[in-house]
Amino acid sequence: MEQLTAQTQALIYCRRSNGLDIRVEQTEHIRWLLINGQRQSQMDLTAPSRAIYPYVQQFLQSLSKLTSHDILQFGLGAGELNRCILSKFSEANLTTVEREPAIVDIYQEFFQLPETKAREQLLIGTINDFTFACFDSVIVDIYPWPQPITAIFNSLLPLLKTDGMLLLNLPHPELCEEVQAWCQRSFQHVDIFQNPGYQNQLFCCC
Repeated sequence: MEQLTAQTQALIYCRRSNGLDIRVEQTEHIRWLLINGQRQSQMDLTAPSRAIYPYVQQFLQSLSKLTSHDILQFGLGAGELNRCILSKFSEANLTTVEREPAIVDIYQEFFQLPETKAREQLLIGTINDFTFACFDSVIVDIYPWPQPITAIFNSLLPLLKTDGMLLLNLPHPELCEEVQAWCQRSFQHVDIFQNPGYQNQLFCCC
């Protein structure tokens, strides 16, 4: 997340929902989603499927190792991962679970790509609300993570195929050791990344 500092954005949408101040602002080339003043995600209006945030680029690189892309994602925001995944992998199908209905509405109005809509399913809820079939990959890109995080761990493994890939965007550095220990117990191979200038830890497990 980034603190909004630029003063030249135009406000194109504003809404309060469940105690959240949700805004969509843009310049000539970039559109942002802001929640309580924090920049959650953004889209390049001249190239909507371009990966802007480094963690998205890292996740795309990891997903390129898979031979099929039936993907489940927790967390939506402005959908940078959605646009990038569905544009990069033409055979991909993506199911996204988002807890805040207003975020889904805003994504569909301001950030979703019409050409990939047919391969995308959007659901309202949390990790513990649904029972799914097994997926090639599961992505957790939520903030904040629910506590205790064992609630996440117990729900994730049944969602993956035996050779599936788990991708975690962990925004809480104080949880890194616990998450790393669980990943190493549960998967044969674990890669951990951190992009310069960001506190998030990225886990790729398979």
